[in-house]
Amino acid sequence: MECFAVYSNNLEGRLDCFYYKPDNRTIINSKYPIKNIEDITLKIIHPPEYKRIYSNKGYQLLRAQNVKPFKIIIDANKVFFSKESLPSENLIFPEIGDVLVVRSGVNTGDCAVIDERYDDLILGSDNLVCKCKNEIRPKYLMIFLCSDFGKKLLAKYITGATNSHITPQNLGKIKLPIPFIENQDSLVQLMGQAYSLKESKEAEAQRLLDSINDYVLDELGIKLPELRKHLSHLVFSDEAKGERLDPRYYKPYFKEFEEELTKRKDIKIIGEISEYVGSGATPKAGGDDYTSSDEGILFIRIVNLKNNTIVLDDVLYIRKTIHEGMLKRTKLKVNDVLLSMAGTIGLSVVVPENLGEANINQAIARIVVNRNINPFYLSALLNSKIGKIQTDRLSRPAVQANINLAEIRALKIPLPPLPIQNKIAEEVKSRMKKADQLQKQAKEELEKAKQEVEKIILGDR
Repeated sequence: MECFAVYSNNLEGRLDCFYYKPDNRTIINSKYPIKNIEDITLKIIHPPEYKRIYSNKGYQLLRAQNVKPFKIIIDANKVFFSKESLPSENLIFPEIGDVLVVRSGVNTGDCAVIDERYDDLILGSDNLVCKCKNEIRPKYLMIFLCSDFGKKLLAKYITGATNSHITPQNLGKIKLPIPFIENQDSLVQLMGQAYSLKESKEAEAQRLLDSINDYVLDELGIKLPELRKHLSHLVFSDEAKGERLDPRYYKPYFKEFEEELTKRKDIKIIGEISEYVGSGATPKAGGDDYTSSDEGILFIRIVNLKNNTIVLDDVLYIRKTIHEGMLKRTKLKVNDVLLSMAGTIGLSVVVPENLGEANINQAIARIVVNRNINPFYLSALLNSKIGKIQTDRLSRPAVQANINLAEIRALKIPLPPLPIQNKIAEEVKSRMKKADQLQKQAKEELEKAKQEVEKIILGDR
């Protein structure tokens, strides 16, 4: 619990405690003049909200998910309005130099600059638009809002519990130092180089990760069938399997892949090569089954399976009595193979040596392989197209895609001799390690540049 006092003459029209937390009352000390954003902008625009009647073409709406720190991504999450459905006088078109700040949602405060012309792109109510005066470079404002102390000041003015948002008026109140133009240009150049280097290293890392699938297929001599579009396909009644009556399951591509796989003489199913296949359970939310990191056991969920490893950025802890009781069969051990069963299905990770005591929820399967199976080989297979095509076929079209334990046990795995398994596993681990190093280097270079930027903003350089 944190206690602090606020004198009445320091009240600024807000009565919520968070606004006046000492951490949020930070005043940036700089040798440069301090001004509000409203003082260095011509205007802050809140574009209108359009009636969400989407079309296949027309005006593309730039939404919050298209705005990321330092960049605009227009090729993802595209939605369109027909040009005839919108009144032209209300449209806000982006202009070069516009600073976009996400107004609401999980990424409130993310900021980027329009630095090229986009035809038929319109701005909606998800973002605020800052039109800068000549005394400030748009990209300097973006750099400041994306900096650590810029984010801290933004957090002070973000309101809302269920759905956070920031108003044009509150954005305008944020204070920032205004360095000389040549200093702003230096910052823009410094951060531009840092982000280019970051993106280059991340792209190299992604190329390494993307190469793993082709490597695995080549080593095993498996050629995938050509993906062709079929407007219709015929399924005979004797081909129907159990409960699966959905047309997608019987797509020709899936059938051709299965035929290609079953030609091999070394095919085994997971149930045959495993000592145990089971999933965990989820204790009741908000109950006494959860506890702190000091007293509890790591509780792994799908959100913790990322980049072929277990990430503990957002992790829960369960009581030891739950770990030893209702979840005793899914206590994780080193070299267990994990596989996601719901939502984003088919993600596989091998439990590392440094994880410590941990357990899993019902959306993750724990696979304990036989001694003559390399767990890293199995995980690599599950993460390759060999595994992904099978889990994709099995996933049920629902609000949340899912597969069950019986289906996991029936997944087909090419099983070459152990020396070949080891070779494939070691090469996959090597490429993953190099990719991880590149990603870490990218983050470190960017962090180094951010620290340099903060020194310049504060006038220490």
